[in-house]
Amino acid sequence: MDRRTRVVTAALVLVLASGCRPEGGEAQLVNESGREDLRLVVVDAQGRDRVSLAIGEKAYLDTQFMDRELQCYVAEDGRFEVRDPEGEVFAVNDFGEDAVCDGDVIVLGQDGSLTWQVQHTPRP
Repeated sequence: MDRRTRVVTAALVLVLASGCRPEGGEAQLVNESGREDLRLVVVDAQGRDRVSLAIGEKAYLDTQFMDRELQCYVAEDGRFEVRDPEGEVFAVNDFGEDAVCDGDVIVLGQDGSLTWQVQHTPRP
């Protein structure tokens, strides 16, 4: 695991363990799919699952990167997938096609569509 991945993973574990979300430095996925059994999975560029979170009504992606000016997930970070309990992909976003940045609000629709409701940071 590279240094950046270890730092992001450690930060996420600390946030989850503390039971609170950080203020700022995050993107939000709003679940309007009508499904409560979905998980948000961040998959790195090599195809390895790095982070998996239950979505519920919302899920939060930590976009705080120490080594970047823009606080965004970009092509080199892979993608995120929304999966059902059997691991089937319900929705996917390739960070190379649509970066996910600090302050973004992404809506997950009933058909698996992903729509940016808010884009705060200029795209890389």
